[in-house]
Amino acid sequence: MKDKFTDTNTLYDNSFIIKRDSKISELASMSNFHNIFMFSAVPGAGKSILARQVAETNYANSIWHDITDSDKDPLSFCWSLYNAIKKCFPNYSCAEMETPTGNHDKLKYETYIKAIMKSLKRYTRRKTVIVLDNTELLPTIGLGCKAVKTALLAASSTLHFIICSRRTCTDSTLANRLEKQIIIFDNSFFYFTKEEFHKLALAQLEHIIDLSGIDRIYAISEGWAHGIVTGLKYFRTRGKIPDSSIIAGQLDKFFEINALRPEDIKLYSSFAALSLLEEIPLEFSVKFSGGTELASFLINALDSNNFIQKKKKVTFILHNIYRSWLIATSKETFQKINAAAFLNAAASYELNKGSLTLAIKYLIRAQAYSRLESVMKDNIDEILRSDNNRGYNGILSDVPGKILRSTMWTALAYAYTSINIMPEQACRMFCITLQKFIDCNDKTGILLSYTGLVNFHFFLRGTSINGLKYKQLIQDCLTAEEENLSPVKIVSIYTSLAFGGMNYYPQKIIKEFINKVLPLVEKERMFRQKIEIYYVYALFNELMGSMQLCERFTDLLFAELHTIKKDPFSLLTFIMKLHRFYNIQGETKISEYIGQYAQRTMSVHMELSMLYKALLDIYETDNFAHSGDIEKLQRHMEKYSMHELNNLPAHIRAAMTSHIALGLATKFDETSRILAEKALKVAIDAEMNEYTVSEFYFYAGAIYTLLGNFKEAEMRLTKALELAQEFSNERINASSCAYMSYLYDTISDRRNAAEYAVSAVRFMMKTRQKKLKWSMPDICQNMLKYAHENDNSAEYADNIAFQQFNISFTGSSEMIPVMQINAFGEIEIRIGETALSPEQLSGNFRTMIAIILSSKNYTAHQEVIQSYIWPSSGKEHARKSFDNLMSRFRKLLSNNFPGINPKDYITINNGIVRMSHVKCNADDFINKVGEARISFENKEFTKCLLCLLTIKDTYSERYFSFINDIEKVDAKRQYTDAAMIDMMTLIYKMNSYLPDIIPLEPYLDQWHDIFIHETEMVRLAYLYYKDKNDKVKCFTIIKNFEIFLREEGFSEDEVNELIYAVKS
Repeated sequence: MKDKFTDTNTLYDNSFIIKRDSKISELASMSNFHNIFMFSAVPGAGKSILARQVAETNYANSIWHDITDSDKDPLSFCWSLYNAIKKCFPNYSCAEMETPTGNHDKLKYETYIKAIMKSLKRYTRRKTVIVLDNTELLPTIGLGCKAVKTALLAASSTLHFIICSRRTCTDSTLANRLEKQIIIFDNSFFYFTKEEFHKLALAQLEHIIDLSGIDRIYAISEGWAHGIVTGLKYFRTRGKIPDSSIIAGQLDKFFEINALRPEDIKLYSSFAALSLLEEIPLEFSVKFSGGTELASFLINALDSNNFIQKKKKVTFILHNIYRSWLIATSKETFQKINAAAFLNAAASYELNKGSLTLAIKYLIRAQAYSRLESVMKDNIDEILRSDNNRGYNGILSDVPGKILRSTMWTALAYAYTSINIMPEQACRMFCITLQKFIDCNDKTGILLSYTGLVNFHFFLRGTSINGLKYKQLIQDCLTAEEENLSPVKIVSIYTSLAFGGMNYYPQKIIKEFINKVLPLVEKERMFRQKIEIYYVYALFNELMGSMQLCERFTDLLFAELHTIKKDPFSLLTFIMKLHRFYNIQGETKISEYIGQYAQRTMSVHMELSMLYKALLDIYETDNFAHSGDIEKLQRHMEKYSMHELNNLPAHIRAAMTSHIALGLATKFDETSRILAEKALKVAIDAEMNEYTVSEFYFYAGAIYTLLGNFKEAEMRLTKALELAQEFSNERINASSCAYMSYLYDTISDRRNAAEYAVSAVRFMMKTRQKKLKWSMPDICQNMLKYAHENDNSAEYADNIAFQQFNISFTGSSEMIPVMQINAFGEIEIRIGETALSPEQLSGNFRTMIAIILSSKNYTAHQEVIQSYIWPSSGKEHARKSFDNLMSRFRKLLSNNFPGINPKDYITINNGIVRMSHVKCNADDFINKVGEARISFENKEFTKCLLCLLTIKDTYSERYFSFINDIEKVDAKRQYTDAAMIDMMTLIYKMNSYLPDIIPLEPYLDQWHDIFIHETEMVRLAYLYYKDKNDKVKCFTIIKNFEIFLREEGFSEDEVNELIYAVKS
């Protein structure tokens, strides 16, 4: 037989072979721990090709032998192996094999194999691999198989084996002595990744312009190499994406040769019939065939790796393409067994087992639409509560459109599963089902159709007029029908009412709806509905000004994210809630980051909802208003036409109009007054609740304030306060008071200005607000100035000023900018918009600042500073040098920050040097990490994420990395290093809830090698790449850690213990 390695250039001549670099690297890493690789996969998986690539890439020498039937004779195997070695090494010989052929004793085959292996090891010291292909030809209990095992015993650090077999391998098939040396790779290892598929497709289809839909070939083939190649060849020549039946047809001869089939015709017919099923339960196959022969064949096919695998303990599935081939080649068989009756029987079996999805599939294939209608009516609750809408929709899409439109419950189920995928189509279907249910007076169907339409108009399209109409119709029906409804239906209906009526019903009614639903979702274990009602309750508490309860229910949503992830639209809903929460809290940058995350990860689903797109824009414009970036605000709003605005819910339309007016008002454009009044009129005409209306009175008052129209501003803001105080809208209370304070300050009425400023801060304290609605810088600074002068509001106001606006107050109550110091990487001092460059800060300046900032309360004794900067100078000389340093530093501040008093920031009194009104990012970093850790432990995920997002970019380099051997600085550096590892660990944990909300890999790339001495860092990196299934990275991490530990002098036991800690 031709040696497969004689011409290495032929390997890549075949255009449908790509080099599988990631697999080759993974096996190279594993070769440090194993020396026998068992490739066990279906025919056409690419075992032989990968073995060839691994042998050529990872080894100096490679020996190949294709097992044949003759190798069942162990002596024949000895000669085959010996000749394969000699082909690779012509000068190699083994004395035991050089005697005449007829003189070899068959019973001494083990002696010969051992001699061959021993002489091979003596002959070459370079790393060599022996590849044995097609070993499935050898019976597992035969002498040929035993001969192979004898050869494997010679495996060592320089002699490796790759065994290729179609047979499913288990540890029981191997010699006990090989257990630690061998590693088995099954089908899943050989399946192409999406990246590999794209690489092959691009190479093959370079001349084709449009590759849209090409991923369908990958999905059909399930990553199976032979299926992928066949599909790509078909597309390259025909220009069409093939379905599974076409690929199966192209592989007809392949399956004829390679697929197992029972010799008994009746048994084969039964087996072929099972191909109609998505899943093959062993119990059903026994009942169907009337005996155990079919079950035995299935188990044998599984052991032979014959395009069949286990899904559950006693349930099998066929490979998609093989199943299509079986169906196509067994049409006559299906006519004999009555396929429709068979599928109906399978549907009944699955219904009894509680598998609705499979039952629906089988009924559709059997074209049993009347029975399907009955099943959908009986199981509509399962559809309503399911978190697999996309899956159900895909199944129901196979019902012909004409038939679907003639049904009621099937159409209703289809509409509910379509609403987040094809909303317009879902709406049309809800209208069809509504009319049909009205015609037959089915009240339950009428209610569910109305509910679907409310969901469409409020959640997705935001057309409030239609939403309100259907909402009212639901309420009219509910009175008489509610007692006949199941808990799932009650939850679905009332959740829609609560969300749709949030800005229209009185708060009391909304709370009644929520309280009706909450116990039911817990009792009935309705996970998707629980997520929806948590969202509604969080939104309700936010509108009520109870930010603590809002945060609590947002945290509960976080805890359910493992369920939410299954439904992309529910996940988008949660992300939008998070965006809104941070926006209301005044966390501008964080809110903006969450908005970008939503657009990055959920853009497809965002496009389906005009409402969510509009909400995202409102939150963004709020952020621009907070930061005073009015130009961005205006550009953001300009993309909305009047037609688009008019199609949004009244409260969204009014908010949009108000934000457009804000942008104009900052430019003193009188048009803003007209728009503000228009927004207010929309809110009143839509009969929104007073709580919501108060917001639009505030918007109008704020715009009149910016225009300088005192009388109109006072009137609107007073009305806003009146409504907000009556209905506890504390956010509007605080913001209205702040604008009133600014209004009175402009006319020099300090008493009223101070009174309203203090009230604004008190309202903020009540709901833990950090920023106001439309918190323009001038408005906020005015409020903080007056609130600082009042003992009851000073502490909270000063904290907000310092943390949110980088403003501080001197002992004489003068408002000054905070000095911000960057301690990570190049030192930077910033006051306001001006910063000192690193070049302006000499070495002694840096050392002094580092010592002070590393000391408690930013206070250090003058002599301590002197001892580090001038260690060899006399006391008097050091004192004079320090005085000169201090004088130069203050002069540096005066020259570069006009208008500031350096003594406000650095003072010396009785030898004590103190820095005041200073914010060091290292301390912010340590404090925020600590806060994040405690929040995570308390399951306060919203707060934890806020802390992490606030500091994620802070630690750019180590703390004052340019300073060494100063005890205080070194100690604080250790604190910041530990905090950095803690932060990364928390990011890893939070990413398990929201995938890549903060990408962790860039941190690992930058810091893992630097902190390899920290076991927690190594463990974190290992866990991250383990989750990514990147075995190469995992092996590299462990190997490098082991090398580090040995170089540091750790004992063997210590090394093993630490590696175990990382991997466990």
